[in-house]
Formats: sequence, C-alpha cells, structure tokens
Amino acid sequence: MNKKEILENLEKYNFYHRIRLNDEIITPGINRAQISKNLKLINEMDIKNKKVLDIGCRDGIYCFEAEKLGAKEVIGIDNDISEAAINFLIPYFKSKVKMYEKNLFDLTTEDFGKFDVIFFPGTLYHLRYPFFALKIVSDLLNEGGQLLIETSILLEDKDRAMLFCPTGKEGPYGSTSCTFFNSKGLIDTLNSIGIKVISHKLSLKENFLKNFLKSILRIFKIKTLFGKNLTSVCRGLFYCKKDSSIINKNDHEYWNFSHKRHSIFQKESKSYKDFFKGRNEKK
Repeated sequence: MNKKEILENLEKYNFYHRIRLNDEIITPGINRAQISKNLKLINEMDIKNKKVLDIGCRDGIYCFEAEKLGAKEVIGIDNDISEAAINFLIPYFKSKVKMYEKNLFDLTTEDFGKFDVIFFPGTLYHLRYPFFALKIVSDLLNEGGQLLIETSILLEDKDRAMLFCPTGKEGPYGSTSCTFFNSKGLIDTLNSIGIKVISHKLSLKENFLKNFLKSILRIFKIKTLFGKNLTSVCRGLFYCKKDSSIINKNDHEYWNFSHKRHSIFQKESKSYKDFFKGRNEKK
C-alpha cells in the first residue's frame, strides 16, 4: 500500500488510538500518556507464544502490540468494533488478530476458551456491574495467567476498601463513568476471586494540582464546583496473576453461587435456603 492509499484510508475511517503505521505515518487519535504506560508494561510481560484477550480493544493498539511480541493468538472484543481496524489496520499489518463485536458480560469459556494473558484497559470504570465483570475475567484466565488492568482509581481512604458508584453529575468524568474503586478496594476484590496483584502504580503526577485543589475545597465541605463533582481520581495500572490458592474457599463458594444465581445467562434451580443448608451441614 503506497503513501497515497494510506492517507486516503486515514481520511476514510475514525481512529481512537494513535497507531504508528510506518516511519512517517501515525493514525489520528488520542495521545494520552497512560496509553504509553500501558504499552510499556505490555512489553515487560511474558507474551511470546501466549493466547491473549484484549477487552475493549477499540482499534486494536494493544492487540497489534501483543502480536509483535510473539503472541500465538490474539483476540479483541468490543461493544462497538472498529471499522478502521477490520477494514484497514488488520489488512495493512497483514495481521492474524481476530476482533469480535461482543459484550464482556456475554463472554464465557465456551466462546474462545481460556487465555494466558488478558488486557483490561480503560473499561472497568464504565461498567455498572464491576464484581460480575471481574469474576468473568478471572474465569477466562488460566492459572498463572497474567492480567493487566488499567482503570480510574478513587483517591479516598487508603485504609478501607471502597467503591464509589456515582450517577449523573456526581461522577468526576460524566454519566458513562460509574465505577471507581480505591486501590485497596480493587486489590481486595481481585484477591477474593483468585487474582493476585503483583504490582500497581497510580498516575498521581498527571492530576496532582487538580486533585490538590479538590482536597482543599472538600475541607470546607464544598462538594461541587461549576456543577462538577470534586471527587479525586487518577489512573491506576495493575499487573496481576491468577493464583487460586489465595481464595477463601467458603467465600468463593458463596460468591460463585451468587454470581450464577443473579446471572441472566444461566438458569439455577437451587435455592438460597438449600445452599446455606448444605454449607451448614459441611460445618
């Protein structure tokens, strides 16, 4: 594909990420510092010969990176699959990446099996059912498998596990951002489903001044300014591994049953009364 044809395709499609095509040309799209941090961590992960899933893949920036690093299979899913990726980027890179228009909550091991590596960037804080989402991710990950989570983190009360679920103008980003764990809340939740956090880093410097001013205003019990909530958040990057040995078996049994009970994707005839009766008999 010559330069003229490439530029014509750049005009034809909408791109979410800035993706380098060659030494001269990069696609239009957002250029957040966090994306570079995500890519840096991906390059430090063990990707070669691994089966990789990218949740919320957009136009595939992390999919193509995994393929470059030698992944044996890469699958991307998104609610609104990118025409730019399907019709231009995959053919341009002569890529074997496969992308599907699929919702995370519809995903089971029956679709694509289990994965050695899962990328879960910029998605969790948009989901109204975060515990269910994380449980699905855990179920899709092989034992010892690697998980990258990048999400917005609530900068509140480091000593207590917290989850902030704003509605409407209460949210720091807008109505589509509705789930904000603090670091302890996310780490504790991940531990409860057999995901061990190996390392995590918060991007505090990027919003330092903004968050500092918010904290000062909250001292004076000012909760909103110009109609916007003053809750302090920042981006967090978590590198994790599947380790079922850290699960509390009693809690896991309860939560596993609860997920099945409340899932619209599975019919369950067993009653809570029978379930707890069985647990009590075991004791």
